[in-house]
Formats: sequence, C-alpha cells, structure tokens
Amino acid sequence: MKPHSAVWGFIVLAALMLGVLIGGVWEVPHNERQPHGAFEYWLNRYQTLIAGTVAGGGLMIAYMQLRQGEGQHRRNHYLSFRRELETLHVILKEIPKYTKLRSHRYHEALRPPPLNAGFVGCVVAQCVPAVSQPVSEIDAILRTAHSRISQTDQKMMLGPRRGLEWNEAIDIEFLAAKALNAATLRIAEIEALNPDRALTT
Repeated sequence: MKPHSAVWGFIVLAALMLGVLIGGVWEVPHNERQPHGAFEYWLNRYQTLIAGTVAGGGLMIAYMQLRQGEGQHRRNHYLSFRRELETLHVILKEIPKYTKLRSHRYHEALRPPPLNAGFVGCVVAQCVPAVSQPVSEIDAILRTAHSRISQTDQKMMLGPRRGLEWNEAIDIEFLAAKALNAATLRIAEIEALNPDRALTT
C-alpha cells in the first residue's frame, strides 16, 4: 500500500524546515551581539515556527491514526456480514432449480424436493426480509403440496401419481426468481462495504 498523501505532505514540510534550519545556522553572523552563538540566536528567532511545525507533525500523526482506526472499523463492519454472505451464496446455488418447474413435460407428476428446514431457518435468521420472505413462501407451498400429494397417494394406490398443481408451479417459479434477484442485489450491497475491494478498484 502506498503511503497516504498526508504522510508525503509532512515529509515535504519536514524537509523544508530542515533546509531553513541549516540555512539559518550558516547565515547568522558570529559577532559580539550574539554572545550565545548562532544556534541560540536562531532558536530564539524561529521558536514560533518550530512550535508550529511540531504541532503540525502531531496533527499528521493523529490524523493517520484516525484513518487507520476508520479503516479497521470498516473492515470489521464488512466481516460482520460474513454469515449472511455465505447464506446468500447457498441461495444462489439451491434456488435456481425451482425457476423452471413448468418446463417439465409432465408437470403434474413433478415432485420437487422440499427445502431443508435447517436451510430455511438459516435464511430467516441471517438474511433481510426481501430475501427470506420469498424463500419462506416457497417452503410453505412445497410443504402444503407434499402433504396433499401424500394423502392422494394413500387414497389412489393404483391411480396416477400427481405432483404440483399448475398454479403452485407458477407461484414457486415467481418466488424463486424474486429470491434470486434479491439475493444478488444484497450480495452487491455487502460487497460494496469491503474496504479491500475498494482499494483494488
């Protein structure tokens, strides 16, 4: 990482002050009106400038410490979303299979697996409502459908095996697309907080 511009500013200021110091020492004449020598004469003449330089250096150091503390705070804030990010990436992996239910040739026989209860609980606990709500609604539709399908299978042992209704497939596809879009946007929002990414762009 390159030094901050404030550091370079302080280095330039210090170099200029050093030039003034050297020049002042060499240019002060040694006569009887300066009984304490050239350095004491220069120190008495430029003490205000010296004090200002020291104060400016202190301000620069305090500013750099503040910047470092701010950077660490931003990094910790970004890391606080780590578990939500992990969950969002799982959503992007698991939910797409629910977006094309109607493309199945025999949609009535389609029986997509229900969502894992632990996965749904993690989504509700870790993600914002824009993401968790459609996932929860998908889970509710699937559980209702599977309950109905199980009861139908028991009554029609030799009959046709039915699966999701057409309207259920439509609803699940819509909710899946909604959840994926919200998860993608949320990932972008969180990644925008990454200070390391900001430095590389």
